[in-house]
Amino acid sequence: MAQRFALILRSLLFCWCLGLLLAPAAHAAELAAGVSQFSAALEKASPAAQVPLQALQQLDPALLKPESMYPQFQAYSVADLSALYQFDNRCVSGHSLPESVLPFVQALCQAGRPPASWFNTHPVYPLGGSSAWHYILRHPDAAAALQNALHVRERPGSLGGVGTLSDDNLEALVGGQRWLLQNGELWHLSRQQWQRYEQPVWQPLAKQAGLELVSAGGRCDVRLGALCANANDGYRDVWRWLFVLLAIFAAAGLTWTALAAPPVTRAAAFYYPNVDPRTAHADRPA
Repeated sequence: MAQRFALILRSLLFCWCLGLLLAPAAHAAELAAGVSQFSAALEKASPAAQVPLQALQQLDPALLKPESMYPQFQAYSVADLSALYQFDNRCVSGHSLPESVLPFVQALCQAGRPPASWFNTHPVYPLGGSSAWHYILRHPDAAAALQNALHVRERPGSLGGVGTLSDDNLEALVGGQRWLLQNGELWHLSRQQWQRYEQPVWQPLAKQAGLELVSAGGRCDVRLGALCANANDGYRDVWRWLFVLLAIFAAAGLTWTALAAPPVTRAAAFYYPNVDPRTAHADRPA
């Protein structure tokens, strides 16, 4: 009976050790399956808005970058930007302006609209924002003709709402990430389309797949671009309790094995570590 019990405990200990080795692989496989299930379900859902990737790729890269909305200190000196700021929004004589910024005042204050090639060559205004936006401020009637030369932040209602993304998310989009999360809305690049899903649409699908989607920065089971897909609490609890039970059985098995050994054998193993305890009595005189 004792030998059978010891065999059972050793088997449980073996299973516990094997579980420790295989758990990470099983956990990763389960998460990968959950991500695949969620992606497939998301493709069948209706997005709140979408924009073809090609439409974004056709824009000048500067019209997508968040830093284009701020003064261009890396390209112009502070003195030049200060001089331009004094003349900004006022079409007055610009002969006293530095040569680096003089072409902008001359182009934006001339009677006729500059050709499209000029806006393509100068997409960003030195003080920040697009050159087209600053021209529209002086000539509102040109707004429709210069829509494609505007920064995405200057037209938040178009291009699927890409212009509403935060600086970090916009940089992630420009950097080639395929998943974004902002204010509960999920952005996903699939089949050459950027699609935006409302939280009541994507969140139930994620729960059905056993996932919780959060912005990167904390715990991260699987990285999805700028997001992290974590296993939900129920899945973690199953593994947690399994390890606890196996640990209890393993500890009980080790304790019982130690206590079940004959006293003489334990003493022999302690005082004579190089002697086989099983033959410790054989050399003792009768």
